[in-house]
Parts: sequence; structure tokens; C-alpha cells
Amino acid sequence: MIFGLLVVVGGYAAGAGKTILFPPQLSSTDFVRQWRGAPGFPADWPPRVQGDKAYAEGYLAAVVDLTQGTKWCSPAQMEPGERDDRVIYAVEKSPTNTNAAKALLDQYVARFPCQ
Repeated sequence: MIFGLLVVVGGYAAGAGKTILFPPQLSSTDFVRQWRGAPGFPADWPPRVQGDKAYAEGYLAAVVDLTQGTKWCSPAQMEPGERDDRVIYAVEKSPTNTNAAKALLDQYVARFPCQ
């Protein structure tokens, strides 16, 4: 029994050096779709759509909290909502569908560099 356990554990340890690349948690296209909400549900969105919107809001907040002041700097004269809208609009207009965090960060860095 102990030998079998060692073989199994040893098998996992041997595979530990391999790198597995998982798809992004959220693509830029899916982020924009979730941020904008589903068309046709203006006031009383179903719970799934509300959850998608909340997920996108939290995702954006995490990107901002992790990178603001180090990778990019928010202009003092601009409201956070306006700043974020500009970035989201740019991600929405981008022809590439990539990792949402990277797409958002790239836009913040390009539009709001630290002086």
C-alpha cells in the first residue's frame, strides 16, 4: 500500500515541472458584453445578467486596484467613471479578442501614463 502511494505521489511530482496554459478567466469580448449587459433587459435584468455585470465590475476594479499608480496614473481632473468608460470603449473597439485584464491594462497604460 505504501509503495503504491509513493508511486502515485512520485508521478505527480514528476509532472510538476510542466506548465499548463489555461484560457483567460475572461476574454476582452466577453468582458465588454458583460459590462454592457444584455440588450433587451433595461430595468429588470434576470439574475444571470446581473451576475455577469457584477463580475465585470469586480474584474475591472481588480485591474484598477492592482495597477493604478504603478503602471498608469489616473488624471486628477477626471472622474473614475469617465476614465473607465474611455478604456472600456477602446477595448470594445479593438479588433482583437484577448485576455480582458491585458486588454484593459494596455488601454489604461496607453491613455493615462504616469507623469
